[in-house]
Amino acid sequence: MFSTSNNAPPSISELSAALIRSTSKDEIDTIIIQCETMELTLDGTDEQRMNAIMVTQMAALILLGEFHHARHLFRRYSSSSPLSPPTDSDKIHILWEVCKSMLKHEPATAISKLSQASNTPILGKVMETLRDNIAEMLASTYIKIDPSTAAKQLGIPSTVSAVEYLQRRGWTVLTLPCNREASITSAATRNCLVPPKKDKQKLKNEGKGGSSAIEGIETRLQNLTDAVSFMELSRMNA
Repeated sequence: MFSTSNNAPPSISELSAALIRSTSKDEIDTIIIQCETMELTLDGTDEQRMNAIMVTQMAALILLGEFHHARHLFRRYSSSSPLSPPTDSDKIHILWEVCKSMLKHEPATAISKLSQASNTPILGKVMETLRDNIAEMLASTYIKIDPSTAAKQLGIPSTVSAVEYLQRRGWTVLTLPCNREASITSAATRNCLVPPKKDKQKLKNEGKGGSSAIEGIETRLQNLTDAVSFMELSRMNA
């Protein structure tokens, strides 16, 4: 994963580049461990290097959906001495705003915050991953969806661009007739987006017990954890 000579540990710039290229959970887990090691060995006076480590580590946690761990990382970072709390222009602060939105179950808001920030490779990687996750959520939730609604959920300003993005992921555009009342004042037809069909064997496996039942319990436990975290977040922002 890392291109280092003489088996030397990777630098933070190499870790950041590796995170941008990462395609698997194992790769991201390795990057997080390397960041944690760097954080422990840092003497605390190199603010610029500490910022870079925190940005890479927090972005990695968000990519894995570890929003609670990212929250604890930010709180530890912002209370560190002699480092001062980040400003609105810092990437770590932008990532924290994204994390808060995800903890509140507002992924579209998280995408919006990233799109408003200055474009950097690492923020672009986070936005791309979150958008892909939202697209998967839409595909598993909707039978069909209005293009403008999909664009809003994906944080894509242009409806045409949103349609093109989903079509690349296997969605299709379906033209439906409007009801009689609507057709009096508007077009007689309307377009909607239809997600790709799930594999029948996959659906059959999802309907069985076993691991799927365990996953259901884990999901409910995660929802409870999210609720507690949201209340803590509300108190923290009060």
